[in-house]
Amino acid sequence: MALVTNLISHVLLMDLDLNVDRMNETDVRENIIAPLLKELGYKHSSSNDIITEQTLRYPKQFLGRKKKSDPQLRGKADYILEVENRLRWIAEVKSPAVEISDDDREQACTYAMHPEVKAIYYLITNGRKFEIYRTLESPSAPPIFVAYYNNIETNLQAIKNILSPVSLKRDNPEFILDIGKPLAPGFRSFAKIINGTVTYESMQPPLPGSAIIGMTNYFREGSVERSEGRLLAYLKVGSSHRQIDEFNRAFGLEIFEVYSDENELSTDPSRPTKFSAPLIWTIPKGSKLFCPPMAKEVVFPIDLRISSMTQAAGWLEGNQFRGTVSVDFKMTGFQNTFRLGGIFQAVLS
Repeated sequence: MALVTNLISHVLLMDLDLNVDRMNETDVRENIIAPLLKELGYKHSSSNDIITEQTLRYPKQFLGRKKKSDPQLRGKADYILEVENRLRWIAEVKSPAVEISDDDREQACTYAMHPEVKAIYYLITNGRKFEIYRTLESPSAPPIFVAYYNNIETNLQAIKNILSPVSLKRDNPEFILDIGKPLAPGFRSFAKIINGTVTYESMQPPLPGSAIIGMTNYFREGSVERSEGRLLAYLKVGSSHRQIDEFNRAFGLEIFEVYSDENELSTDPSRPTKFSAPLIWTIPKGSKLFCPPMAKEVVFPIDLRISSMTQAAGWLEGNQFRGTVSVDFKMTGFQNTFRLGGIFQAVLS
């Protein structure tokens, strides 16, 4: 019976009717990589876990950047495969329309070498060609194994011998993955923000004509990690209104980084973890934009300079980080400091 099951799974994995040349990157992930990972023995939220599209932040020194003016860079690993929270490898997927380049290999290698990942291997594929590399070797070193889609059935056992959970544990019995201090009990030293919301419930003093109260924004993606000894939450925010999204994109307000001087996420509501971030931005005179507070399109008669301080305090309940948020901001033409208050929740993985 086991032999029959294996044969069936191989047939499902190798659907010879698939035309790889007509696929895009998403098609490769869904029709080739997902079945391959299942065949290798990986499953979401299991001891042999699949972590998808994890955002990774690179310290300046990691990339040879020393100046304060050098921008922090981010990447997004397509797949991090993790065996019993101890052994990892990376899979990066490209479009079949392009050949795998040296830049692609270097990108995959930086994900594998990331301080929070420390993968043993990385695989890169465009759906037609599969290259497996050992992370400790230079990206310019040849792959340790190469296979092609049209002969992957023949090479499936060889891939299993390298990347399956059983093989990783067999070949790396002494390898201890130092992932740093967990963010909280049951978590890794970094976490992916799956989704979440922030809802604004109050404004003091009231802003004339404001339509912000009751507005809900959504966390499209993000991560929580440590940077230079502090907690850092990276958030990409969206709304259910196209005009608000366009406004946020125009002024770089769709992406936030908030810091905490604390070293782990609290699980005690009476002692929440506190995050904060200052922000200064300007809407140039003459800009014609949809204005979220007024819920209509306006032409700004002057340069509108806005300075704000966002503060959030939250705690973990299971895999949800929830709490309160406040935004203190001042605008050109107003003497008052306004305070916008609300609640948030974010699902972590």
